[in-house]
Amino acid sequence: MCAWAVLWQCSPSPRSADEKCETLLSESLSAADRQDYDAATGLAAQALDAAREAVLPRYECRSHLTLAGAGIATSRDSVAWMHAVDAENLALSGNWPDLLSQALIIKAQICSYVEVSPDFNRNDEGLGYAHEALVQAHKAGNAENEANAMYIISSLLTNKNRWNNPPEETFYREAGRYLDMADSTARAAGLEKLLRKGAQFRARYYQQGGRWEEMVDLCNAIIDSCGDNDYLSRMQAYDRLMRVLPRLGRYDEMQLCYERQNMYTQLYFRQKADETLQEIETRYETREAKRQIEKRNLQILILSLFTLLLAAGAMLVLICAREVRRRNRELENVNATKEQIIDFLSHDLRNPSNSQIETIRNLSKQAAGLTPEEIRKHCDQIARQAQTFNEDVAGYIGNLLVERSREIANVGLTHREIEIVQLCAEGLSSSEIAEKLFVSVHTVSRHRQNIYMKMGVKNVTDMIRRARELGLI
Repeated sequence: MCAWAVLWQCSPSPRSADEKCETLLSESLSAADRQDYDAATGLAAQALDAAREAVLPRYECRSHLTLAGAGIATSRDSVAWMHAVDAENLALSGNWPDLLSQALIIKAQICSYVEVSPDFNRNDEGLGYAHEALVQAHKAGNAENEANAMYIISSLLTNKNRWNNPPEETFYREAGRYLDMADSTARAAGLEKLLRKGAQFRARYYQQGGRWEEMVDLCNAIIDSCGDNDYLSRMQAYDRLMRVLPRLGRYDEMQLCYERQNMYTQLYFRQKADETLQEIETRYETREAKRQIEKRNLQILILSLFTLLLAAGAMLVLICAREVRRRNRELENVNATKEQIIDFLSHDLRNPSNSQIETIRNLSKQAAGLTPEEIRKHCDQIARQAQTFNEDVAGYIGNLLVERSREIANVGLTHREIEIVQLCAEGLSSSEIAEKLFVSVHTVSRHRQNIYMKMGVKNVTDMIRRARELGLI
């Protein structure tokens, strides 16, 4: 396996932006369920940054909603309001009724908290948001948002009766109607968690109407339905019982509720402390595991780089060895050529028919018995023969060139192809040849394939050898 494959397998697989946002939001909601709102806020903020960077407006809207929910849980209503408004604008732009209903529910919920006197409240404003949220939730077919919107409407109507003694019957009856519709919707959709939340609204509703016995029964039902570790809900239920039991004259039960409320308060804070400690340990273990993974990846990277260097070195040695063998073959070819030329010339000089040596030697021996005119005549003849010898040599070379030109013509190379053969012999690469001839690399490759086919060779080495035989280089 190559080094790059090793690196790819050892490195963590990248997640897409939407998967990253989905994971962060899921972890944020889980942290909120554990009432770890600092972690929930941090994770939602990361999701918001990731959504903005990747331009994912729906995830951006969901991140604002999650941050708004964490803001409400930590009593940071102004921060929650800003996130709800941003989510509302994004939901309107994207035409997402499910997210728009959530944003409007949060705004209505914040309005329900702002009431310090009969003249300073935002109940009517909140009712406007809640009713619009109900419309949008119904449009989206989202039962959870529908039930939530109806619970908020009931709570806001209960708020409107807060300063009325006795409560105004119209508001009280309407609050009860929306409370019943919300319970019915949540029950039909199997939203048990939302039903438990609705029980808190109903307890307050019973308290406002002076329905003490019903409120006591409801609080006891809430306590019985709580999970083993749901100390917060038990603590809140016992707190409500402590407020209503004295009205019924049940002081002994109130004392018992007081003791249990204190017990569950201590258990709740101990639970939070244990969760915080567990989270710290988990973070440490996660960071340590991440550090070990990074250390291992670094070791693999170093090993891979070392392997690459070894491979590069081996390749360089192989290239050098091939170059040395190529040069040795060229020297052997040159030596063989030299020996052939020397053998040819030696044979030619030993051949009396092609040499004037014997004629000159015989003339020297006969010179003493010849007249000057005869000697000059013989010399003229030797000169003519010498000229004929030179003409024979020229003819041989001419015939040789003609024969080679015929062989080249039979091969059928064009002028451009001959140029490319000669440039290949000079050791130029295809890209260098293309640059020199002002053509594309593809054109050079096409010419080379044509050359191989015409010359009957398979590679550049055979092509250069054949070109030497034809006298092209």
